[in-house]
Amino acid sequence: MERTPTHEADQLLALGSAQRQRRQYQNALTSIHAALVRYQTLAIPEGLSKSYLEIGKVHHKQANYAPAFEALNKALSGFEVIRDRQGMADCRVALGDANLAMSQCKKAISDYEAAVLDYQSVSSRTGEATALNRLGIVYRNLETYDRAYDLLSQAVTLYRAAGKFQQAAAALSCLGSVYLSVNDTEQAIAIFERSLSLSRTAQDHKGEARTLFNLGVACGASKQVQAAAEHFKQAIVIAAAADDLAVKTQATEGLRQLNLPQLGLQASGAIA
Repeated sequence: MERTPTHEADQLLALGSAQRQRRQYQNALTSIHAALVRYQTLAIPEGLSKSYLEIGKVHHKQANYAPAFEALNKALSGFEVIRDRQGMADCRVALGDANLAMSQCKKAISDYEAAVLDYQSVSSRTGEATALNRLGIVYRNLETYDRAYDLLSQAVTLYRAAGKFQQAAAALSCLGSVYLSVNDTEQAIAIFERSLSLSRTAQDHKGEARTLFNLGVACGASKQVQAAAEHFKQAIVIAAAADDLAVKTQATEGLRQLNLPQLGLQASGAIA
């Protein structure tokens, strides 16, 4: 198959995206900028917009918010010109994520709500679920728990309908954290157990470890010490195998707290 300039640009962009997901941020920027130059030369607006979107995501991961917003707004403008609603929605989710990282909750809500409408216009269940899930997290953080419950429940339903069990499990964990926030540990445990089942179905070991940790938190909060200890121990083993140092450390600390005179863990300790 002949390698065309467009193919080379697409390959560079795909490489940059993969490098971003592997947290190789400088390499990602090098690859994406190389793609961007080729798309500019070839005058391919879709490629330009996709490149700016990826650049914005990289800068966000590096907590470089000014260049992140600049790139994401360029991407959004480009997608608007070519009327690419999927691209517009993806940009708005990324903008919402950046605003949320800066505690700009109102702006994040506006971005995510606009993304929901864009995803609905192209019948993207997974995209719509992602935007609803993000909205649920924002409202949970704002302690607007009824709204958070509704949004996260919608996200779970859409993810399951699309066969996205890993994402559905993560949304269920967020929903469980809502119940923990209002000290309804019984419901939280039931929902975390559903999340655990889905994580195992999806063979998502990192998700499984996070949910086991959350179950440990919920059981500890309800004084079910033996169950909490068992969940933390399982979380430690699975997180270590999945190379998830953060969850391993948190589960180790959770297990240590169970041995203290003051039993019970803070509900806010759950991982969203």
